[in-house]
Amino acid sequence: MKVFYAHPASISPQGIERDTQLLKEALELKYQRFHPGRHVRVRSGRSDHHVHYRGDWEAWQQSVVNRKHVTTGELLYDLFAVSGNRCGRATANILRLAMESGRKVIWWDGQSPGQFKRVLSIRVNDEEDWTGGWEIVCDLPKTEQLPLPFSKEASQ
Repeated sequence: MKVFYAHPASISPQGIERDTQLLKEALELKYQRFHPGRHVRVRSGRSDHHVHYRGDWEAWQQSVVNRKHVTTGELLYDLFAVSGNRCGRATANILRLAMESGRKVIWWDGQSPGQFKRVLSIRVNDEEDWTGGWEIVCDLPKTEQLPLPFSKEASQ
């Protein structure tokens, strides 16, 4: 499984390396029950940007989501992962494009083994804040419904 890790631009190279390794370990732990021996490869947004950015932000964002493997023709990334509650414009666009094309996008708590949630949408809070103006909206955890205060007799 190939994973694109959409991290904040402000993280240091050492922090990105640490987080990428933690995410890899967390995903391997999560999937080994269902897919034993499945290898996980995580590529950070910064790494992808260094290799594939050609001077056009919009084109790079599109290529992250739509890029295909040269020899197999398969989409390069199987999963898109993000951490934190907010993100910048480029990350928001990448995640939005991935969701619009039916790709899996998950939120990760930054830990190993970690918790994961499905990302439902990206909400604009401040378009002028290019580094944190978008909010990541995730599935809410399922809660138990409290019993209603009515007896069976009252409902008849």
